[in-house]
Parts: sequence; structure tokens; C-alpha cells
Amino acid sequence: MGKKQQSPIDLVTLDWHQDLVYPEDCQKEELKALNIENTFETSFYAWARLSTLNDDHIVAAMYKNIIGNVYVICKQDMDRRGYDENIIDMSGNIHFIKKFTTTYEAYDYLMNTKIDKVFLDIDLDFFTIENLSTNCIQKTTFVKEAEIKQIIDSQSQFMWWILQRIKGFTIAFEPEFTGGYAKSMRLFSIIEKTLFTGSVFRNTTTWRHLKN
Repeated sequence: MGKKQQSPIDLVTLDWHQDLVYPEDCQKEELKALNIENTFETSFYAWARLSTLNDDHIVAAMYKNIIGNVYVICKQDMDRRGYDENIIDMSGNIHFIKKFTTTYEAYDYLMNTKIDKVFLDIDLDFFTIENLSTNCIQKTTFVKEAEIKQIIDSQSQFMWWILQRIKGFTIAFEPEFTGGYAKSMRLFSIIEKTLFTGSVFRNTTTWRHLKN
């Protein structure tokens, strides 16, 4: 018997923007032909063919059945009539996107699901109050450090739920929407110190909650 195909892992993402642009028909054909077993081909395609705005990568991955369902916690103004969405991938599987405005709202929903594996993505502009996305302002304002720590603390209900199921973790620095690289790195430093025992590039570093 052949090896049983595992279901794709769901994605939970914190972002200012939704980043849910659908691939166009021509891109769907390219995605069908893309060999994701070839890491060079996949990385080159992501660099050369996906949007430089990084707003179509999630749905493209869903269309390719690389990820399962998606749970978006975002601040971007959303039309409530189109709050949740369904995506049909290249093999005819149905994926759904569910959107939330806070981690509390997301936790209330996720805790009642049977999800046992997730990827976590954090875009650092999630921790801004206003940025270039807001009425073309020139000054970026930020969530207070104490509030950032409260959101991502491993003992918070939302993060504890995530950390019991996490299979992968990505961070997008988003310097354009965080006021530049220096301010982006300040936000990253807060996350690093809150979630990890040291620098993420050190071999001795581990998740802080594993030491508790």
C-alpha cells in the first residue's frame, strides 16, 4: 500500500493586512506545474513570480495544497459581508479562511476546533496602531511594549494554544509598514525576548515556555 497522504497543516497569521490576493488563471497553471519537491524551483518561483507585495503567497500555497485552512488575525478594514472565504485548490479540495480582529476572538473560536497542528506567522506591522496603510500617514505609531508581550506571552490563552500545536514559525519584518528596519528590529527584539531564552541563532536557545 502507498503511504497515506497527510492533511496539510493549518496556518494562523497575525498581520496588519489580510494578504489574501487570489492567484490569476495564468498563475494557477504555473502553480499546478510547480514541483515543490525541488526547493530551488520553489524558492525561485516565490521570488520571481509571486507578488513583491507578498499579498498572494497565502492563497497560492492553499491553491497548491501546501497549507490547509487559514486563520487571519488582522487590523485591515474588512467588509463584514465577505468576512470568511472558501478556496478550492488545484485538486478540488475546499479550504476555508476565517478572519478575526483580535487574538481573543481567534482563541474563542480555535479552542473549540479539533486542530492539532498549525504554522504560526507574525508580520511585525501587526504591532502598529497606524502606518502607511492608514490614510497615507507619515508617522508610524506602535502598540505599547507591555501589550505586545501580553499578546504573545506563552502563558496567554491564545499563545498557549498555538504552542501546543506549532509545527513551524515565520516572522515578516515589514520595514515599510513599521517605520524602517531599526523600528522593525525593536519589535522583533520584544518578540525574541518574550518567546525565546536567547538569540534565535544560538544553538542553546529554546522556547521559553519549555523552560518553565
